Amino acid sequence: MRTLVTIVCPVFGLLTLFGIGIGAELRAASSVPAASPSLTAPAGPTFTGRRGVGGMPNFFFPRQHPLDPNRYDFEPCSRWDTTMPRWRLDEIKRAGFDFLRLTIDPGPLLEAEGEIFDRRISEIKGAIESSLTAGLKILIDVHVRTSHPMWGQFQITAGFDHPAFRRYIEVVQALGRLASAYDPEKLALEVFNEPPGPCQWHDRPDWPEQLEKIYSVARQAAPDHTLVVSGSCYASIKGLVRLDGSKFDNNTIFSFHYYDPFVFTHQSFWASMKFLEHISRLPYPPGSADIEEVLDAVEQRIRATPNLSDDQRISEIREAAKYLRAYFANWKGAANIERDFNEVQQWANRYGIQPKRILLGEFGVMRDVYGHKGADPADRIRWLSDTRMIAEKFGYSWSVWSFTGTMGMTIGDTDGPLDSNMLKALGLTP
Repeated sequence: MRTLVTIVCPVFGLLTLFGIGIGAELRAASSVPAASPSLTAPAGPTFTGRRGVGGMPNFFFPRQHPLDPNRYDFEPCSRWDTTMPRWRLDEIKRAGFDFLRLTIDPGPLLEAEGEIFDRRISEIKGAIESSLTAGLKILIDVHVRTSHPMWGQFQITAGFDHPAFRRYIEVVQALGRLASAYDPEKLALEVFNEPPGPCQWHDRPDWPEQLEKIYSVARQAAPDHTLVVSGSCYASIKGLVRLDGSKFDNNTIFSFHYYDPFVFTHQSFWASMKFLEHISRLPYPPGSADIEEVLDAVEQRIRATPNLSDDQRISEIREAAKYLRAYFANWKGAANIERDFNEVQQWANRYGIQPKRILLGEFGVMRDVYGHKGADPADRIRWLSDTRMIAEKFGYSWSVWSFTGTMGMTIGDTDGPLDSNMLKALGLTP
């Protein structure tokens, strides 16, 4: 999910990995030639996680420096064992999840060197080991921030010679080396979350070219571990099917994110298309609801919003009407989801990619959170259930978004017990 919500991440203490500092290894990383996909990769992915949850309240949008928005705070993260204590990990495991998609904004690693870099790597190491001890596998999700003046998605993907891309390659290599210290069945590495749009890039090397470079470096660093990749357009299906599946070895999982229909899953969301903030309790599927009543209610909310110019109001009303009319005209429910997933399967069939190598890496719906009214709880549960069951029908593993926050599965906005109805929708144990 593309979000601007600020959360926090963990601090453990200064450690050095593998007998020498990762920072020292990192400084030499750029001189190592890229590796080709492994010729000895197993017949399928070594990583065995099937039911995951992402968006842990750690490492995700770390605190920035109070005096310099281009930098991160000296200790940008809160302690993992405070926000994700053992009882919480046990609760997740007991519900039926078998892996955490450990969401990591790489910004603090990208800016750091030497001992500071080593300490920040050690924080990730501590979170991994805590989770593994609780019986949960780990997918390290390198969750590049949507916007940052130095380390945002567009800076990192600006081209092979851009300093941000070169630095990103070094950090991915370091994370690959970190991953290689653990059991390949229990840990995998996702090399880039949600490469940005559009689906095809003309102003810089296209995403498939950049991904091959990132993948190659990660594979060299973690030759036995499953690597997870996705397409452009924010890991959409349209981005995935532009990838050449033959470029990646068998120990690769292909991920896609699913938030369709966007006007339903992101209703009331304030950090995307502006009109979405004014939509709430939009039904799924639309069924017999009156489109004109829905449009009228949304228009009234937009007109009542302060600090908008007349032109802004007109623009938002028109955009809302366009998306809502398309939703009411085209969406019937689970059949639409199955049609979309079939597009993934047709692409996989072209390259002989087995269903166990496909991951529904994110899916979720806005709830009532932070004072905003999202989808009706029953409609939210219906969409989650439909999407999860269709993924399982195709044989895909999945990771729901998210643990807390906008689409979270806790009763409270940022904490509280797990939502039993959401667990049921995911086929898990309340």
